[in-house]
Amino acid sequence: TARSAAAREVAAQLTLQRDQHYLLVPCALPAGTEAAFGLTLVARGPVACTPVADADFEYRVQGQWRRDTAGGRVSGSDTWGSNPQLHLHLKQAGRVAVALHQRPLDPTDPPRHIAFYLFRGAAAVTEFERGQCVGWSDFLPYPTVFREFDLEAGDFVVVPMTWTRGEEAAFDVAVYTAAVATLRRIPRLADA
Repeated sequence: TARSAAAREVAAQLTLQRDQHYLLVPCALPAGTEAAFGLTLVARGPVACTPVADADFEYRVQGQWRRDTAGGRVSGSDTWGSNPQLHLHLKQAGRVAVALHQRPLDPTDPPRHIAFYLFRGAAAVTEFERGQCVGWSDFLPYPTVFREFDLEAGDFVVVPMTWTRGEEAAFDVAVYTAAVATLRRIPRLADA
């Protein structure tokens, strides 16, 4: 992370793991400041830097994995369907970037292994049907995981999850796209 500074140039030196995806987010303070910027990456090995979906819109929903709603991963858990779920409706086809960001409830806790799955449909998903699964992010012990998709217009369900059932943490799901969309929580009995 580069520290904010009143300067024309800011630099950060990072050690990144191979074969992983990272999200670089240039920003300016105060919030709402607009300006042109350039981004330069210098690496010892091959690196690919591609823009995330042309994001005219950002949709964000906050949630929390609680003991009764932290169902764990799809493989190895028959309770994964109890994870919080979000309905994403795209009014037109487009490139969509989905980011899942975790916030541990106790700041001293290490990051959990997190990921999300994306399914076709508008209702809560309780059974894994390969034909309905559009894709998923990698399970990583990082604050944020993300993945891009080229999606047709329609309804989708985002299922954020931790690797292990019962792991508690707060999270945000953000969807970035040029398509007009809605993102909302799917009410569940456990949410009541």
